[in-house]
Amino acid sequence: SDLIGRKGCASQRGLPHGAFAWAARLHPAVTTIFASLFDTAENELSVGLDCSFWSAGDARPASVNSEWLHVDQNHCTGMTWSCVQGVLYVWQSECEAASTTVVWPGSHRDVYEAIMKDATAIDRGRHLGGQSVRLGDLADKALRYALLARARAEARRVPCPA
Repeated sequence: SDLIGRKGCASQRGLPHGAFAWAARLHPAVTTIFASLFDTAENELSVGLDCSFWSAGDARPASVNSEWLHVDQNHCTGMTWSCVQGVLYVWQSECEAASTTVVWPGSHRDVYEAIMKDATAIDRGRHLGGQSVRLGDLADKALRYALLARARAEARRVPCPA
């Protein structure tokens, strides 16, 4: 329903700031992992959660899936510090209709820097909310098509147990 968000994203009605979202952010397993990654005390972490995603238990597999290949940490915004994005599943997502998490192994090595040099990333970096850059929006046509082809070949859907 659009009352709580779109595309399985519970982004409206304060849900990203409600009890469920805070319980996820502060779950001991989550804080332990991030404290370890940043070699800091758990009470020294800064956290964010932009959205809770969900699918109903009786959801059917999608017949089509809109591609949303993107990077979220656009260094052209001026944010150049180390940032780690995580995904926490509160129930299993191993069935065909559940997981939309996709990773592109190794893309942090060369793909990210190529994206950051594109005019779209540079332009988005000048504007509030410009941290996300979709591959399909890259200005350099040759780069866009090359990266999209690689992503389609190399990216993998990640079914996750709870």
